Amino acid sequence: MTKRVQKKRTNVILKLDKNQERGSLMKTIITEEIKLRQRAVEYAIKHDNNAKAARKYHTTRQQIARWRSRYDGTARSLLPKSRRPLHHPNEHKIHELELIRKIYKRYSRDGLAKIYVQCQRRGYKRSYGAMKKMIKKLQLTEKKEKRTYPNVARCVLNFKSPNQIVQQHLLQSA
Repeated sequence: MTKRVQKKRTNVILKLDKNQERGSLMKTIITEEIKLRQRAVEYAIKHDNNAKAARKYHTTRQQIARWRSRYDGTARSLLPKSRRPLHHPNEHKIHELELIRKIYKRYSRDGLAKIYVQCQRRGYKRSYGAMKKMIKKLQLTEKKEKRTYPNVARCVLNFKSPNQIVQQHLLQSA
């Protein structure tokens, strides 16, 4: 039994792309692992044998085949791609959002409970809380303007005599 060689990920080399100029800030990070993949793919292409390359580079032939299908001659093509989903599987559908907008526009004065009942009658299957979140997210509610009150503590009082203070107070209250 042979020991598998651990792939080193620590050594990182910054390389400029062929399309980029020397002064460019955008650099590609090519690790030792990516270089190993490139050597394995080139070996498999040269010998036209994935199994032979897999044995030499301590991986599976399926993995070599996967890398070969992605390989376009550059090490950048062998970099791992993002696995981030484009959308959440349980997110509101477009027709549900349009329904909420339409119902909210018509029944906004009657309250959220009325809006929820009307949405349910038209086929909305989600919870009341989910509907409230979407109304908030769609910014359908209009924010009330906050009342401002004069701050008496910040008023600068420059009176020369107590009589002026009384006169000023009487003028403001009248």
